[in-house]
Amino acid sequence: VAAVSDCGVKFAIWQDEKKGRMFTSLSGGDCQKLLSDLPAKLKGLLHQDTESSVLFLWKTFREVLKHFETDVSGSNVEEKTRAFFRTFIELGRTKRKGYGKDRVTPYIHIFAHHAPVKHVEFGCLGWFSSQGLEKKNDVLKTMHHARSNKWNAAADALKLAKRSEAPSNSAHARAYVKSDVDYWQGGGIEESRRKRQRSAEESFRASREINMES
Repeated sequence: VAAVSDCGVKFAIWQDEKKGRMFTSLSGGDCQKLLSDLPAKLKGLLHQDTESSVLFLWKTFREVLKHFETDVSGSNVEEKTRAFFRTFIELGRTKRKGYGKDRVTPYIHIFAHHAPVKHVEFGCLGWFSSQGLEKKNDVLKTMHHARSNKWNAAADALKLAKRSEAPSNSAHARAYVKSDVDYWQGGGIEESRRKRQRSAEESFRASREINMES
């Protein structure tokens, strides 16, 4: 935390009773500062057996991002991203936590294997923004929790996203068929409601008596 603060970035870690360990969210400008200044401040603070590999990840990540942002010739940096990926995997074989095959996220995979190809194809990735992708990700999360049966998350997301492109294709609520006519029209539903009301009143009286006795 002290090293991050020395870079001019406000950062804190605290323990939340419900969510556990929490930390300050960083803005884009703060991330750029840390990528630029923090590696030099981490020297001597990391485990000696893996310090060079960890610093290599930081420096390579910054170099590649800078290349994607500023290079307009479409030159290939796939060797650097593949080296980043190999180092990340190799660190998983050490005692350090947070690395290895099990820790490879979709973002790391795209950074190492797809981003360099797209940079060559389009000339410069810095011309594009990922805000639209992040927005769609938020929309799909909402769909998953509100409009999905959660049996197949990936398939549901694709189907719902495609369906949302045309409002006329949205699924309509199915009509509920009241098969038990006697229950709905013969007074069964009314009796059920009266029972629930009596049960609630009895529970209230019982709890009130207990409170008065105590």
